Amino acid sequence: MSDLRFAAVCTTADYAGHEKALTKKDTFDGGNFDRGHVMLDTLYTVQCCGEVQQWELYVEQAGRVQLQIWRGTASGYQLVGQNNFTLTSAGLKEQYLPIIPEQRIQVQTNDVIGWVTPDDEVIPYKKEGSGSLIIQENMADVSVGGVFDWSTGTLINRRYYAIKAILAPGNGPQMTTFPASVTFSHTTPIGTIVYTPALSSVSDTVTFSISPTGVFGIDSATGAITLSSVMAVGTYNLSVSVTDSCGRSDTQSLQVLSTNDAPKINGLPFSANLHENTLLETSLHTFTSSDDDGDAFTCTIENAANIFILKSNLSGSVIVFEIFSKSDPGSITISAKSTLIGTAVYVVQFTDPDSPVLSTSSNCFPLPCPFSVGLDGTITSTADLRAETTVSYSIQFYVNDSQISTGPAALTVLLSDLNTAPVFQNLPHTLTVSEHLSLTSLIYQISIYDPDVSDSLSTTFTVQPSSGSLLFNTNSTGT
Repeated sequence: MSDLRFAAVCTTADYAGHEKALTKKDTFDGGNFDRGHVMLDTLYTVQCCGEVQQWELYVEQAGRVQLQIWRGTASGYQLVGQNNFTLTSAGLKEQYLPIIPEQRIQVQTNDVIGWVTPDDEVIPYKKEGSGSLIIQENMADVSVGGVFDWSTGTLINRRYYAIKAILAPGNGPQMTTFPASVTFSHTTPIGTIVYTPALSSVSDTVTFSISPTGVFGIDSATGAITLSSVMAVGTYNLSVSVTDSCGRSDTQSLQVLSTNDAPKINGLPFSANLHENTLLETSLHTFTSSDDDGDAFTCTIENAANIFILKSNLSGSVIVFEIFSKSDPGSITISAKSTLIGTAVYVVQFTDPDSPVLSTSSNCFPLPCPFSVGLDGTITSTADLRAETTVSYSIQFYVNDSQISTGPAALTVLLSDLNTAPVFQNLPHTLTVSEHLSLTSLIYQISIYDPDVSDSLSTTFTVQPSSGSLLFNTNSTGT
């Protein structure tokens, strides 16, 4: 089924001119030089879409002739194309002038035949019919694609000239073979041209189109395929078509691969030697990392012994990383008896050559924890440690330079001299005393155990109601 948007494609049986054009030779206007002619009669008007494969004309005398196709526009007639011939005396009378494919003029519906004779007239005519034409004396040179205002010429009626253009369907536009695929990063900027088709054969004005649209767009005149929105990583399958004014087309497929390349690590050796006496926070190696796609990335270090740390410094799109021996104070031991509330028990040292502004954070386990960590790294006791029953606490310390956080650096705080509370071993809930006991009689002997054998023990008693204190005496031995 034909596409109604386009004119019918010419066949080899189509022509523009009088059916018996070569017989229209009764009259000849010799002696007129540099004449231009454009035929306005419908017989000399193209009624299909294709190309001129041959010219047929009757030649009255030798001379040069420029056989042309003109197309009407708002400002005049545009010269679509022309074929130039020099006719000699040996080539008079009926002439059949085939045109090689590369020089064939592409025609559309309503195009008209014209010609220019730089020398004297060469084509005769017959005075008949209702046909009309315009003759321009002293015709100026017009380049192909140029526009000429024929209204300045002389309109003449009732002439059929001995000229005919034999038409053919011609070839539609052809694109050179596309590559199997083109590859771009998924961060390619919007507006980037990803591919421009090349035409190996062009018949006329062409229009490019693409499917699907959305992520990609196409310039309908040039065929340049551009990125219209951000690509996701993956494969895009596009169908690209080029169509001429006759509706002839060529379609090819293009695959666009959107990739995400992995970040690169530069300057990292396969191995490095480290002395066993290396000090804490010693710089061991510096390397850089970057991402060609411009994506954000992170770098981590895997070390089972947890004895190395990684610090970074952003420099444009490249991040400089430095590996250090890990700063870990291990453990400290403090006396629970002699350490008072508010005592600084340890100061964590931290530095960063890349940034003078650092922030810290910490965790302490188990809870509740009798220690606090200041922003300057000072660890302070916040409770009376003599009452503690937990032997050790783990404090984890972090430092951040706004780019990356380092840590945790772990400190174990061990408590010595813990005071274990004494316990009653034989104190009953109730005791019955006879009312007949004499004064100073021993009523009960309390037994007390303290694992801290060096501690001195003392006992205190409270009698309820308070009036009962007049009835009983106690001493420091629990009697």
